[in-house]
Amino acid sequence: MPESIVPVAVIATAVGCCRSALEATTGVAQNKVPFATTKTLKHKPLAQHNYAKALGLDRAAQLYMHDAVDKAYKHAESGEPFTLEQKADLGLAFTHPLQQCAEAVRLVAKAVATTCAYKGNPIERSVRGMEVMSHHGFAAEGRYMSCAQAYWDVDLDFPLLAMD
Repeated sequence: MPESIVPVAVIATAVGCCRSALEATTGVAQNKVPFATTKTLKHKPLAQHNYAKALGLDRAAQLYMHDAVDKAYKHAESGEPFTLEQKADLGLAFTHPLQQCAEAVRLVAKAVATTCAYKGNPIERSVRGMEVMSHHGFAAEGRYMSCAQAYWDVDLDFPLLAMD
């Protein structure tokens, strides 16, 4: 496997962090009655929208990551070297899911409103953790450009992408 497989550990952590936020949001939605209202959060259309959109992002991120790792593993078994484009495919398959997980956590934070600010709350921990991970060198937004550079055959700003 090429060195560009290394970020799988960071992405797996991001997926777990996102999953934790989604599970905690379900619990909050069952019990929280927002200020100056009479119904629980689960009855609020905006909370429903944000939760479901976050869930879709989470599921898509997981599928994309698993599919890319499976393809890379099968290619590695063939014994053939990885092309730069295949390495970029891995880079994109780590960058995009991590960024999707970060967006999903932001959405659940919107859904639960101020609840996400309480220190020690699982959603607060997920928000903090995902913001840090979304800036990690392996999968920060700048890696989108690195992948495009590989696809378009221009100088790479992130040499790890090209390593074997």
